[in-house]
Amino acid sequence: MIPATARRAVTGHCLTALSACAHRPRTPDSLICDEGQCVSLARMQASLHAQLDGKTVGYAYTVGNRALVSGSGGWARTSADGTPQPFTAQTRLTVASVSKWITAIATMAVLQQRDVSLDAPIGPYLPPDWEVPPYLRSLTFAELLTHTTGIKDFGSGPQPYDRLHRFFTRAVRADATTRCAGARVTDPPDPVTPSDRARCYSNYNFAILRLLLPRVAGFPEAPNRSARADTLAAQYERLVQERVFQPVGIRGPACQPQGNRYAFAYFHPGDKPGHDWGDVRLRCGDAGWYVSAEEMARVLRSVVSRDGRILVETAAYSSYADLRTRGLISTSAAIFGPTVGPRVIAVLFINSDIIDGPRDRARGILQKAYDEAKLPAPVAGAGENPIAQHVHRFTPLR
Repeated sequence: MIPATARRAVTGHCLTALSACAHRPRTPDSLICDEGQCVSLARMQASLHAQLDGKTVGYAYTVGNRALVSGSGGWARTSADGTPQPFTAQTRLTVASVSKWITAIATMAVLQQRDVSLDAPIGPYLPPDWEVPPYLRSLTFAELLTHTTGIKDFGSGPQPYDRLHRFFTRAVRADATTRCAGARVTDPPDPVTPSDRARCYSNYNFAILRLLLPRVAGFPEAPNRSARADTLAAQYERLVQERVFQPVGIRGPACQPQGNRYAFAYFHPGDKPGHDWGDVRLRCGDAGWYVSAEEMARVLRSVVSRDGRILVETAAYSSYADLRTRGLISTSAAIFGPTVGPRVIAVLFINSDIIDGPRDRARGILQKAYDEAKLPAPVAGAGENPIAQHVHRFTPLR
């Protein structure tokens, strides 16, 4: 089990449709404009640094849309863990529940390739020797992705194969009345409430996809039951790498550290040793992916621009429409940015608590940076505008 103190230390992972010295590239300002309003990326960067410098151990961000800019500040590892390592936009770290977003994109890509509906039941893809109650077998992929399965157990902590097996093979009471209670409730006696399908966040919804996706994709079964957990974990990791990262030219993200240049989790100010999450392949899916801010932004840009590299738009399968209208990425991250005004892709990763930060942490920081970066759109013919040549206009993504 991961110590509770280490779990609480990593509080700042957020996506939006976002040396110890802060790093801000010295580039001309870029404006992202739509509907008579612009967002200045330079102002957005300035706000992020003002909110975070000296208030967290380390952070990195990437913002933009067609063009992306990055910055960072603080340490990926402090002197409490040996030679300090600066936090940069290329620094990988375990991205907590943003891993659910990665799993969701992989799910949509695999289902699309295998011509399986989002509304298909998961029963045929569960391990064949599991005795799963009919209710849980009837759950759909869309219900898992939207946390509308009736599962009320938050599922704190690691989600290895054996724990998933115990949960999905336990009896389900039709008259259960367990309410959604969040992480403060552990292992309620009746963790599934069939009569209540309202959204209730549960790590079980995404952890089980680690076992389902390899079977959907048609990967071979493990040669014996004892090897199944390792086989499925390796197959899931490979699927995500092939369907999410490699289509946009990214190699390296995984459910385990690659080399020794990755961030630890800290409590501010980082004068005590941090927590190394290590190899989490056997419990990856709902959490656990090692990825950098720049890598995540490149994936996000592909999805929101509908360039067809990760998700393909067809008459029968509108990936982008499903993401927008059905809310299929229901993690702690806000993926596609504001619903009105200029659309800005933003990724913000933080490896510690935030001193005097907003209650919603990374999301609130990104929202404030976006709001402080708003400007009126340049008016044509109003005289020389020193930054007008750097305006990036684009078709609103609706």
